[in-house]
Amino acid sequence: MLNIRTLFVVAIATFAIAIPSAQAATRTSPGNLVGSVGPGFTISFTQNGKSVKSLKAGTYRITVHDKSSMHNFHLFGHGIDKKTVVSTTSTVVWKIKFVVKGTYKFHCDAHPTLLFGSFKVK
Repeated sequence: MLNIRTLFVVAIATFAIAIPSAQAATRTSPGNLVGSVGPGFTISFTQNGKSVKSLKAGTYRITVHDKSSMHNFHLFGHGIDKKTVVSTTSTVVWKIKFVVKGTYKFHCDAHPTLLFGSFKVK
């Protein structure tokens, strides 16, 4: 009887801890942000499959798919400066806190006049 009661208490405590953790994850990850460059002459920055035009200030998890060794994905603006390497392909995950409101940009350093974009943080 004591073992069942202990197991029940542990299960309730685990459930009570899991709910606030899931809510916190939702606040810091409002959507799947994805940066992508290549394999051809394409670059994009999307949230849940749609081009990002604006974001609320906050902390985001960004998955970047650099699919070409002749391109890179460079995100910059207002204290943010993250990039992949031009000569390699990679998939990286960045945790970025957008604090300052304004325009942020992304481009390929090797082809900045061909592959570029921007969005606003509100």
